[in-house]
Amino acid sequence: MVRDRAILLAWLDAVTPWMFLFAALTTCLALVYVTPPFQAADETTHLIRADMLTFGPGGFASQAGPKPRILARTHVAIMDADNPFERIKFDNGAKVRAADFDDARRAHLDGRIGAASPGLAFNPVFYLPPATAVAYGRHYGRPVLETLYLARLLNALASIGLVFAALRLARRQGLFVYAILTLPMAMALYASVSQDGPMFGTAALGVAILSRAMSNDRPLRRLECWGAAACFGLIAAAKPPYVLLILLLAAAPANDRRNKWAAIALAVAAAGAWTISTSATGWAATPPPGSLADAGAQARFLADHPADWIPILLRTLSVHTNYHEQFIGILGWLDTPLPLRFYPTAEVIVGLAALGSIAIGGRGWGAVRAAALPVALVTMVAVFLALYAAWSDVGGSIIEGVQGRYFYPPILALVLLVAGSRNVLDGNPVTGWALVATKAAVLAFPVVSFVVLLHTLLWRYYLA
Repeated sequence: MVRDRAILLAWLDAVTPWMFLFAALTTCLALVYVTPPFQAADETTHLIRADMLTFGPGGFASQAGPKPRILARTHVAIMDADNPFERIKFDNGAKVRAADFDDARRAHLDGRIGAASPGLAFNPVFYLPPATAVAYGRHYGRPVLETLYLARLLNALASIGLVFAALRLARRQGLFVYAILTLPMAMALYASVSQDGPMFGTAALGVAILSRAMSNDRPLRRLECWGAAACFGLIAAAKPPYVLLILLLAAAPANDRRNKWAAIALAVAAAGAWTISTSATGWAATPPPGSLADAGAQARFLADHPADWIPILLRTLSVHTNYHEQFIGILGWLDTPLPLRFYPTAEVIVGLAALGSIAIGGRGWGAVRAAALPVALVTMVAVFLALYAAWSDVGGSIIEGVQGRYFYPPILALVLLVAGSRNVLDGNPVTGWALVATKAAVLAFPVVSFVVLLHTLLWRYYLA
């Protein structure tokens, strides 16, 4: 019986990446086509950013004025294709019509060129898959809708490939990563034009590199240091608060400490240089209409009132109480919630995955295990403060613009809180077989998510 259980557990660990591959490909292929055009959060902006990259460095120019501002060339046809679907946003009674698709199909990537701001939280590396699709559409003058679907598909393949690689590396801790990155919100972002999908995969890959060495009871090798540093540096270039996650690499043991610190220094310097240069040259995101946001003035306010951010943060958490639901999945433009009973069910599954991943051991990795929770929490606070500076009214009492999906990278870092060389549940027959049942339930849950996702989207956008 012990041998049978051990074989079954090893088999479940081995099939976890392949289960993800099947579940993600199936779900994302459906979502690419079922989700109406431009009905993923900020998808219009993300497609425009991908379009900007196809013009190369010559497509960016500075706009004169009191504050420098970068504008980039982009095809007017993208907004033409988006316009028929604008009426659907935030109106749960509005349904997609055949006429909307007919109007949008008339928009081709032709010679009409406009300009737009690329925004600040923007790493071009994560836009390469959709930019490839836009380059194809632009070269052949294809309809914007065709280009959008291809961009979604390429983004999904890139995101799924990164997560699959992370799961192959994570091994014993793959169950926790699997549970998080098969949630509906993650799947919806893989299958949309967004930098978030590839960014989640990159964050998971960085964490998996550390957890693999931790599970094998050994220090990091030279290439592992550079790989983890590159992953954390890339996501920090997209969203600066994530640079704090590199503290986990700093706490990790390494065969060559000098090599590890060189990798960290280069990653932090590259992410910092990108953020500073884009901020200084006017890549800042345009605040929403009517907003009084001003990053410089907000920084001065916080400097003058250094303790005020704590009550502001607490007030925000008391007003915006659905971040956990956004994390699990509120689709569309955060206007399409899943069935209410699904959220506690998904939370139980993630909790079971965390419980089933708890391990001990890992000589020399105590500092990483101790740092995982504080680093994750501090990173989340940094996300709030960054949005307070860039997206909220100066001196405002509420932090605006924070969305649940921004917490995926710090939550993934909690994998290192439970990583180790020996699973604590695999010590006796009762807990051992409970671990088998837990892993089987977690691995099967994407089937439930798939049905819930399709039902929600079809009812929201198509069915009367």
